[in-house]
Amino acid sequence: MPLLGYIPGDAIHGMYVCALRFDGYRYQQEYLPDADDRGLANLTDPIRESLLFPRDLNSNLAAFFWTQRRLKEDDMLRDSRDHVLFDLLFLHLYQVEIPTRFINKDFIRDWEEYTQEQVDIMAAMIRDSFTSAPRIVPKVY
Repeated sequence: MPLLGYIPGDAIHGMYVCALRFDGYRYQQEYLPDADDRGLANLTDPIRESLLFPRDLNSNLAAFFWTQRRLKEDDMLRDSRDHVLFDLLFLHLYQVEIPTRFINKDFIRDWEEYTQEQVDIMAAMIRDSFTSAPRIVPKVY
C-alpha cells in the first residue's frame, strides 16, 4: 500500500463535500432496503479490499459516501486502506454529475461554490500524494 503524502485540511474538507453531494442513505433505502445497519459497509468492504470499482456509477458514489462517513467517525491514519480508497474514489468521481434523485441539496450547493481551479488543485494534490512519500527524519539519539 502506498504511503500517502500530506493533504491540507481545506482540501480534505472539499473532498468530504464532494462525497456528501450523494445521498448515500437514500441510496441504501432504495437499493439495500432489507440490509442491516451494515448495508453500505457490505457494499464498500469488497471495493476497499480489492480496490476494483464496480461499473455502476451509483455503487461507486455510495462507496465514496460511506468511506467518507467511516473516515469522519474513525479518524484513521492517512495511509490506511480507507484513505487510499477515499482518494481513489475522489479522483474517479469528482467530475461526475450526481443522479438527480440522489442529490444532497446542501452539499451539492457547497460543492458548486468551489471554482474549477480549486477542484483541479485538490485533484492534483491527491494525485501527488500517491507519488510523494512522506519525508523520513532520522531520529537523533
